[in-house]
Amino acid sequence: MPHSEPVAPLAPDRLYRSADIAALDFTTTRDLAPLSEFADQPRAHEAIRFGTEIAVRGFNIFAIGANGARIQGSVRALLEDAAAKRPKPSDWVYVNNFAAPYRPMAIALPPGRAPALDQALDDQGRSLDVFLQVNSSDEPQKFGLPPDEVEAFAIALKAYSTLRVRGLMTLAVLSDDQWAIRACFEQMRDLQRKLQRNDDVAGSYEELSMGMSGDLELAIEYGATTVRVGQAIFGPRPMPDNYWSPQ
Repeated sequence: MPHSEPVAPLAPDRLYRSADIAALDFTTTRDLAPLSEFADQPRAHEAIRFGTEIAVRGFNIFAIGANGARIQGSVRALLEDAAAKRPKPSDWVYVNNFAAPYRPMAIALPPGRAPALDQALDDQGRSLDVFLQVNSSDEPQKFGLPPDEVEAFAIALKAYSTLRVRGLMTLAVLSDDQWAIRACFEQMRDLQRKLQRNDDVAGSYEELSMGMSGDLELAIEYGATTVRVGQAIFGPRPMPDNYWSPQ
């Protein structure tokens, strides 16, 4: 039915609300603790909890929403809470498959093998040069530490004297957007400099491994010391790039 009452236009001052900044007890939203649940969305909260209780392979949790809604932090808090109540999962490592190089073999190991690896190397009088992998593009299909967790991890590695941390490595976002790629490399350069100034971390961080055939020039511009240029030398992969990094 058509509305019978006349519609009056809103005055400009009714289209927004102002807040007293001085009344806020934080400088930016980075100072706030992650939300433990979705604001005013109890059904979404319960749906995530229900999803974490499904103990059958093949089920995934997919959350989507507007930027700034803090969905990722809320979902992560719920998942971390659920994970803390379960046995620690196995660590998975990929080993090169010489018969089919593009299909590496996955091997499950008991969790927390760094102490055992450190002890085995020490028993043999050996050490191992390692890089810390960082997920600079924040893509769920990629491995690596979130950038804000690298410093604490590097401090913890000081307990393992045979693991010599040489630097950082990352795979930038696979995109035609040069600024998105630059953001990944810039973040890595800043993180490298931050770690080099910290005397409490393990490693020298002289090395920065990033950049591939399609973006190696940008990577070098941001301080890369190691680049991976397989396609530039051997030609295109037998599978398209989006098989490995779907967008």
